[in-house]
Parts: sequence; structure tokens; C-alpha cells
Amino acid sequence: MHAQNYCCDKLAADVYLLRYQSALVDQQEEASEFAKRCSVWVLTHGRWQLKYHQGTACAPFALV
Repeated sequence: MHAQNYCCDKLAADVYLLRYQSALVDQQEEASEFAKRCSVWVLTHGRWQLKYHQGTACAPFALV
């Protein structure tokens, strides 16, 4: 799995939206299954918890 172009947006004091791109890279370094992903993280009792995650297929992009 390859992930890149992370962006984190503060939604509230203890709530963040994480956005990034991902692709599956095989042993021959061929990329497939390109996706845009986002997840909502909430700080609860001093620990970050994943509350929501979504991955949406997208057109291929350059891996950096």
C-alpha cells in the first residue's frame, strides 16, 4: 500500500478530518486500485479514535 498527499483539517477542538491518496503497489512496483481516502478522528479520553473512514476509487495519479 502506498499513501501520499496527506492533508489534515481541524473540524472542532478534538475532531480532525484526514484526507489522502492511496494505491496498491505490487512486487513489480505496478500501481493499481487508486483511491481518494478520508477519515474522521476524535480525541476521546486522551486517545485518538477513528470514527469514520471512506475510500473512493479515482483515476490513476503519479506516485511521489
